[in-house]
Amino acid sequence: MGKTKRSKTPGGNKVMTTMTANPLLPDAFDMSDVVALVSRLNNTIATLTGQIEKERKAHKLQVARLDKKASEDSKQKEELMRLVAELTEENRKLREQNSKNPGNSNLPPSSQGYGKPPVGKDRKDSEKKSAARNTRSLRTKKGGHKGGQPGSRDTGGFSAPVPDETNELFHFSNQCAACPDLCECMDKHMASTGPARNEYGFKILTVRTIHKTCSLLCPKDGKLKSGAYPAGISGSNQYGNSIRELSIALVMRGITSYRRVQEILSYHTGTNIAVGTIHGHVVSFAQKCKELCEDIKEYLVSQQYVGADETGLRADGHLMWVHTLCDKLATYLESNKKRGNAGMDEIGLISALGDGTVLTSDFWSAYKKYGNIVNAFCLAHLERELVAAAEREPGSATLFQELQTLLQAICHERNECVGNGIDTMDALALDTFKRKYDKIIKTLKQSFPPVTKRPDGSTRGKIAQGRTRSLISRFENYKDSILRFAEDFNIEPTNNLSELSLRNSKVTQAVRKCFRNEQGLENYCYMQSVFDTVGKAKTKVLAFIREIYRGQASVLMRSMLGLKMQT
Repeated sequence: MGKTKRSKTPGGNKVMTTMTANPLLPDAFDMSDVVALVSRLNNTIATLTGQIEKERKAHKLQVARLDKKASEDSKQKEELMRLVAELTEENRKLREQNSKNPGNSNLPPSSQGYGKPPVGKDRKDSEKKSAARNTRSLRTKKGGHKGGQPGSRDTGGFSAPVPDETNELFHFSNQCAACPDLCECMDKHMASTGPARNEYGFKILTVRTIHKTCSLLCPKDGKLKSGAYPAGISGSNQYGNSIRELSIALVMRGITSYRRVQEILSYHTGTNIAVGTIHGHVVSFAQKCKELCEDIKEYLVSQQYVGADETGLRADGHLMWVHTLCDKLATYLESNKKRGNAGMDEIGLISALGDGTVLTSDFWSAYKKYGNIVNAFCLAHLERELVAAAEREPGSATLFQELQTLLQAICHERNECVGNGIDTMDALALDTFKRKYDKIIKTLKQSFPPVTKRPDGSTRGKIAQGRTRSLISRFENYKDSILRFAEDFNIEPTNNLSELSLRNSKVTQAVRKCFRNEQGLENYCYMQSVFDTVGKAKTKVLAFIREIYRGQASVLMRSMLGLKMQT
C-alpha cells in the first residue's frame, strides 16, 4: 500500500502520491495468489488450533489423573490415620489389659501364676517389689499379733484320738536285739525304759452285714407275718453308707476324680468298686441335697440382707453361669445357660426377695434392674478400680488415692463402731466423710470433663466416656449405694461372702477342667450349696453327710437356719 503525502505550494494544494512496496506481496499479483495465501494461513491456523486443543485435552487429562491420584492419596492417608488411631487404641487397651492384676482388677490371685512377685525375707523389700509390680494387697494392718487370732476355729497343736486298739513296742540296741537271751535279760536285767512316744494310725476294716427277713405264723390270728428289708437293701450285694459317705467326701471335699476315688477305695477296702458305681453314689446324694436346697431358698428369700454374684464354668463343651445368693448363714448356687436378667429370672430368687431387701453386689447392671431390692455396692471392687485408674492416669493418681484412702477410713470407722457395740456412726463424722467425698468427686470431674464429640465426628449413638470418666460418674451417681454400709451396719462393706461361695467352684474347675454335662454341674451346685451352708454353721461337713444318709438332715438344716419345723 502507498502512503499519501500532501505538500503546500504557493500555487495551491497539490496532492502527490508515493507508493511503498510490501515485502510480503509481490509487486504484481492476481487474486488466485491471495486466495492460496489465505488458504495456507487458514490451514496453518487450523493445524495450530488442533495442536493446541490436543495439548489442552492432554493437559486436562493429566490434571484429572493428578486430581484422582491426589484424592486417592488423601483417602489412603485418611485410612492410614484411621488405622493408626485404631492400632493406637488397641495397643492402649492391650497394655491396660496386660497390666491388670489382682490388686487393680477382679482377677483372682491364681491368675498371676508364676508372675506373682516373690516375698523376700525383708518385709520392706517385699513391699517395694510388690509396689513396683502393682500387686500390693489392698488389705491394711489391723495391729493384731502373729498366729491364730482370738475366736479362730483352728485349735492348733496335736489332738490325740481315743484309740480302739493299742500296741506296745520295745526298742533295744542292735546287739541286744540279735542276742538269743533277750527275753531272759528283759525279766532279770531291765535297767530302765525311756519316756513313751505315741504314734497314731488307722486301718480300714471291711464289715459285712447280713440282712435276712423272717416270717412268723402269728398264734393269735393265724396269719403269716413277714419282715421287710431296710431301705436301700435291694439286691443280693450292695455297698453300705460308709462307702457312699467316703466316696462323696473324696469327690466333693477332696475334689478328686472318680477314677482316683476308685483307686483309693479299692486299695484300702479291698473292694473292686466301679467308677460308674461312684458316679451313681454322687447322683443319688445330689438328689438328697436338692431337697435340702428348698429349705435354703426358703430361708434366703425371707432375709433382709443378702449378697449375689455369678461366675462362668465350662460344662458340656460350652460356657455355663453359676449364680449365687447368700448371707452369713446360708448359700445357694444354681447353674443356668444365661448370665443376665434372663438367667436370674429363670432361677427366680432375686425377683422373689421382699420389697426393700438390700442386695450387696458388684456394679453389674443386671442387679440394678430389679425394683424390689435396694442396691449396695462392693467396696473392694471399687478400690481395685481406683488403683487401676491411678495407674492409667498418673497425673491425677493423687486424687484417686485420696478417694481410696477415704473409703478405707469410712470402713475403718464403721468397723470400730461395730467392735465397740455401737449401732450407728456419729452423724457429724458421717457428714464430714460425705463432704470430703463430694469434694474429691468434684475435683475429679473438673480434671476429666465429659466427652461431647467423637474423634471421627459422628453423632449417632451414645458417646463413650472412657473408663476413667465412667468410673467418676459411677461414684457420683451411686453415692448413696456405695456409702450405704456406713449408715446401716447390717450391710457388709464388701461382697466377699458371695465371692467366697463361688471360690470352690473355680478350684473344682481348675482341677477337673470342666464338667462333662450340664446335669453334673447342676448336681455340683446342689451339693456345694449344702456343704457351704453347713460350713457357715460351724458344723462338720463329713458328719452332716452321714446325717443325710440317715434321713435326719432336713431337721438339722431347718434348725441351723432358724426355720419352723415342717409338720
